[in-house]
Amino acid sequence: MAPPARRGPVILTEPDYVRPAGLGEALALLRGTPGARLLAGGQSLLPELRAGRDRARLLVDIRRLAELRGITRTDAGALRIGAATTLAELAAHPLVLAAAPELAAAARANGDPQVRNLGTAGGNLAAAGRPTDLPV
Repeated sequence: MAPPARRGPVILTEPDYVRPAGLGEALALLRGTPGARLLAGGQSLLPELRAGRDRARLLVDIRRLAELRGITRTDAGALRIGAATTLAELAAHPLVLAAAPELAAAARANGDPQVRNLGTAGGNLAAAGRPTDLPV
């Protein structure tokens, strides 16, 4: 009797996983590990790994790095948006709502609540080859 067929995609590689304590450690891991990939929201990377279109030797989870999160106003009056800031945070932040309501609306229109709670501003902007709402 044949074994049951696998359902759904599988990650073809089994990368190691690390959650660095700070940005410096994350950068050192990326520089020192060929095949290391950044993981924040995972909305682009994980489907690519599952489908076998990408490979990773090491996943460097930057999701909780304080240096990459948050929304502030600069001395010049511009908004500074950290790359690991989630789309949900971007959509609801008072500074964004006041200074860039179109950006907040684009973040709200991006996917469903799960996507907005995991997906990041940086990942959305860096998504090569797939349509996203923020760049528009």
